[in-house]
Amino acid sequence: MKKSKAFSLIEVIVSVFILFLVLIPSIKLNSQQLKTYSIIREKQKDLHFFNSLNNYLKSKSISNSHLEFNNYSDFINSFSDFQSYIRDIQNKDFNLLIDIEDIEVNFSDRKEKISLISLEYKGTSKTYKNKIIKFKD
Repeated sequence: MKKSKAFSLIEVIVSVFILFLVLIPSIKLNSQQLKTYSIIREKQKDLHFFNSLNNYLKSKSISNSHLEFNNYSDFINSFSDFQSYIRDIQNKDFNLLIDIEDIEVNFSDRKEKISLISLEYKGTSKTYKNKIIKFKD
């Protein structure tokens, strides 16, 4: 009797079944990783925007003002040169408060003029707050 070298139908069915048992959890895991990655990326965009805004306001001389922006396009219309700091962010939950106050601080040997900049940015996932003290010349 000659032995056939081809796979039997049962062997093929069992192999395909085992392959599906291995692939389905792996596909679910990969889709979960993609969801997690997209969430992290959105949070990173918000944090990058906030850090860039901090650096931008440190470099500009803006006097006493209270500014409130509820969308990114209004913010860019007011600060058009900020676009060189960061690319456009598409954020539905954009809310930015900038409060700049010029005050004079009395040190023991001299008086200095400073700008106290208060920032509050509410992004998609978190609220970022910061106070910046900027010495004026």
